[in-house]
Amino acid sequence: MAERVNNKSVIVAPVDSLYTILLILAAALQLFGLVFVVVRAMQQFGSLWPPAGG
Repeated sequence: MAERVNNKSVIVAPVDSLYTILLILAAALQLFGLVFVVVRAMQQFGSLWPPAGG
């Protein structure tokens, strides 16, 4: 991203490390949620899918 300082273009380095950490955290949380749902389904239904017919 270019920023103008005194009519000169200055290239400012983006703060990517924060967004990378947040992306890794979001992916890890989503993976944890998926594992949690799979484990709970196995505990309640004995398989990944609930029985047909309610």
